[in-house]
Amino acid sequence: MHKKLPLTFILFAICIGHIIAQKDVTEVINAEKRFATYALQHNSRDAFMMFLDSANSVEFRDGQSIKSYDIWSRRVPDSTKLIWQPAYAGISASGDIGFTTGPWEYKKSASDAVAATGSFATVWHKNSKGEWKYLVDIGTDAALPAYPVTDIKKWTGSYTNLTATDALAVDRTFIQQYGTLHNDAFKAVITDDSWFVLQGKQPLKGAQSVLAGLSEIPADLQFIQMGGGESEADDIAWVYGTVRNKASITNYLRVWQKTATGFKLLLQVIQ
Repeated sequence: MHKKLPLTFILFAICIGHIIAQKDVTEVINAEKRFATYALQHNSRDAFMMFLDSANSVEFRDGQSIKSYDIWSRRVPDSTKLIWQPAYAGISASGDIGFTTGPWEYKKSASDAVAATGSFATVWHKNSKGEWKYLVDIGTDAALPAYPVTDIKKWTGSYTNLTATDALAVDRTFIQQYGTLHNDAFKAVITDDSWFVLQGKQPLKGAQSVLAGLSEIPADLQFIQMGGGESEADDIAWVYGTVRNKASITNYLRVWQKTATGFKLLLQVIQ
């Protein structure tokens, strides 16, 4: 005999099924891989123009944020090759926001030796057409060779509560704590899912590595927010801004995860 289910149960099951179906981190990984493959097979200029969000994506130069479209639309395609791959990727529970980070390499042409390397980090969003476009792209340099990627670390979001998230407020709270505690402030917001990407260094991966590497971060930085946002599920927040360290001015990106014990860092990039 067929039993009729309550309407509220049916609606709840539909909602849960929708969330589960959408939060597949391979979507973000595949978007990054398609981006990198297009750049390798064609050229960097056309690849960035294809995958950037023409209205909202930003990149950074000397502490300033610049619209990606303004950078790449003025570039002329050439024979240089930018080669990269994701090493760590995540997606929000709502399936609309993702992030990736990994190593990059630069060659003057496909047949030349690697001339430079470093790490990249990207914040992605799925637009109204269901296409993945990047919102933020930031990179650091490191000594040759690029670090190897043997397996992609994957993170998927989950709801902890349904209260709204203000990305700038989350990051502003941390900046205030950092002003008092300096690098010790990081100890309260790192987990085994945390990755730190620092200028001139290979990434610090996981809580133990980050804790051991905190001394590599200058202890008296000034973080100044510029922008950010959050996922529809309010489980991921990202913020970017300026970093002042004595006479130098660079940029930072942080990707925050909502947990039952407060916000934790999934990814931090300091140029």
